[in-house]
Amino acid sequence: MQIKEVNESLWLKFQRLEKDETLPITKKEFNKNADHSFDHDYEMGRLDVFEDLLKIKYVTWSVGSVNDKEWKLGDKNLDHPLDYNINKPLKIVYNYHWYDENYKQYHEDLYGKAKNNTIGEVWKGIDQLYIKYGLQGTDHKFIESIDIKDNVLKFYTGS
Repeated sequence: MQIKEVNESLWLKFQRLEKDETLPITKKEFNKNADHSFDHDYEMGRLDVFEDLLKIKYVTWSVGSVNDKEWKLGDKNLDHPLDYNINKPLKIVYNYHWYDENYKQYHEDLYGKAKNNTIGEVWKGIDQLYIKYGLQGTDHKFIESIDIKDNVLKFYTGS
């Protein structure tokens, strides 16, 4: 069964409402949401495969922006560069922050490296940085945005 047929089948089931019920969305909105769900699941599946290939131990690729521009994985492969203007090894910098028992905040820059600026090498480099500094227990393991300037990559995480 093709995706279009699945969407049509779901739409028909969705329409079987009681007399006094109304549809909360239009068919166009329904199809758009179904397409978005398919795209999301496709990307998540590819990321799972990439994670296994790279033997990632801890961090999760959830990048939505690179150099303040929207970024999507789409059909990109692990050897796809994050920035076409950079073709050299990268120094990775992570501004790690934590709180003490009195809720005083501390910051420290932690350093790693990547062989180049491809998705795969950057992801591996960030994962190795987490392992090197013992950050496996932190809940900030989702790489959400990346900034690259010259040969320095800074990344920002979320939970």
